[in-house]
Order: sequence, then structure tokens, then C-alpha cells
Amino acid sequence: MWDYSITGTPEGDFNGVMTINEVDKMHTAKLALNGGELTIEKFIYNKENKKMSGEFDYQGTPVYFDAVMMEDTIDGGVAAGGMTFPFKATRKK
Repeated sequence: MWDYSITGTPEGDFNGVMTINEVDKMHTAKLALNGGELTIEKFIYNKENKKMSGEFDYQGTPVYFDAVMMEDTIDGGVAAGGMTFPFKATRKK
């Protein structure tokens, strides 16, 4: 589990918990947000280069996720409506 933040959006900053699971070598990811949960569709995590990507729908807007996982951090961005916003996460201890 990861504590994440998305900053600088027109709707303000978002914070929550990201959960990444692996079942039968397939990865899934979910973002807890405002008491709800968003599943990152088409989620791909490449263990060799530590890159991850996917997309989700936020209030009817497609949002594209792209990031790199280090030991205890994830850095990347989410893109929607032609704009990209920083995505950062730290591993929950």
C-alpha cells in the first residue's frame, strides 16, 4: 500500500491510498479517493524497468497514469484534458 498525492489539478490536490496487487503474474491497482475507489484499468507494471501505466475514469474524464517505482517511492504523472499533474507516492510502513 502506498500513500499518494496528485497535485496542481483545477479541482485542487488529491491524496489517498494506492493499492497494487499481483495475482497470477497480473497486476492490478486501485486508488482510494474521497471515500470511494477508482480501479486503474489496463494497469501494466514492468518489474524489469519498474515502469507502470494505466488509465481510469474520473467523473467522466479519461485520465492516463504513467510512473516509475523506486524502492519506497513512485514518481510520475496523471494526464487529463491535455494537462499533466504530478503523481507521487510513498510506501506505507
